[in-house]
Amino acid sequence: PIKLKRLTFTGSPLRSRPSTFKSRVAADLAKRVWPLLSKGDMGTHTHSVFSFEKAAAAHQMMEDGAHRGKIILTP
Repeated sequence: PIKLKRLTFTGSPLRSRPSTFKSRVAADLAKRVWPLLSKGDMGTHTHSVFSFEKAAAAHQMMEDGAHRGKIILTP
């Protein structure tokens, strides 16, 4: 839904934040996000997996924009 509506998803660095804030973020992730990942209700989409030897083909696919999801290189 984020991509279909051309929305922007941004983040914020936590390094400079107080420990109490970081603790609240961690607790919120444990409560709201990790259960969704565990159940498979949320995750990433893998488009293709290439061996490292075929990295040039994977890079070309990325440049062409002919993919939806992650392009993964394996050793």
